[in-house]
Amino acid sequence: MYVILDLHAAPGGQTGTNIDDSAGYPWLYQSPQEQEHLIGIWRRLARHYRDETAVLGYDLLNEPIPHFPKLAPLNSSLEPLYKKLSGEIRKVDTHHILFLGGRSGTELFGLRQTFRCERRLHLAQILDGAG
Repeated sequence: MYVILDLHAAPGGQTGTNIDDSAGYPWLYQSPQEQEHLIGIWRRLARHYRDETAVLGYDLLNEPIPHFPKLAPLNSSLEPLYKKLSGEIRKVDTHHILFLGGRSGTELFGLRQTFRCERRLHLAQILDGAG
């Protein structure tokens, strides 16, 4: 059995909805202070678990940027944040998988070829509303 560390409540909020305890808006993408806080959290987690064989990897942001039209302008902020996070994590842990959730929770997105990161996996979470 393996464990995936999954961040549901990023500093400032990654969704602006009830799943991340934010103040109703995903301030993470517009706040350098909250981004540094997030990077610090993942740096500490990666340092602590880097040699833990029961950990399969790290899900950096759970369901980032919901599909709400008013939040669409934030979509372009996700890739640069993933690049920063990945770079900092790879400074202390080079072997665990980084799980990268797509924008709007379900969107499979193509990261640019300039985004080099070993051992990453792209996620899409599909919720059918069936309860």
